[in-house]
Parts: sequence; structure tokens; C-alpha cells
Amino acid sequence: MKTLTVNMHPTSGQTHPLVYNDVAHWDWIDQHVIIVLEDDDAEIRLNSDFVIGVVWKEMGDPEQPELWDVDGESNDND
Repeated sequence: MKTLTVNMHPTSGQTHPLVYNDVAHWDWIDQHVIIVLEDDDAEIRLNSDFVIGVVWKEMGDPEQPELWDVDGESNDND
């Protein structure tokens, strides 16, 4: 399953990323970001002036978070 995540500028009124599942294809043209869904060939057009970024990803197994020691301190009690 291909998933497209679109980050919108806050002035668009959309504060959270838009997530589209089962995307057949998408294109960023002059005035619009066009998204076509696989299920019903629905075509979604977003004003490209408000789009900050797009992430096109094959959805598989969820990524496992990794813990990193950002302080550089060890938690070992040796």
C-alpha cells in the first residue's frame, strides 16, 4: 500500500498532516498537487501555494523507535 502524507502551511487552516492511503499516483504541477486514489480513481487537488512538503512511502511494517542517549550521560550504575 502506498501512502502519501502532505504537510500544509498553517494559513491553509489545516494544522495536521493530510494522510492519503492507497494512492495510485500523484503529481505536483504549477498550481496544484493532484492525488489519484486506487479504490475509486478519486482525484484530489490541493492548492500548491499551501503545500509545504510531500512524503511518498510504501507502507510495510511499522518502524521501531530507537532510544538514543542525547545527553551523553550513561545510566549505568557501575
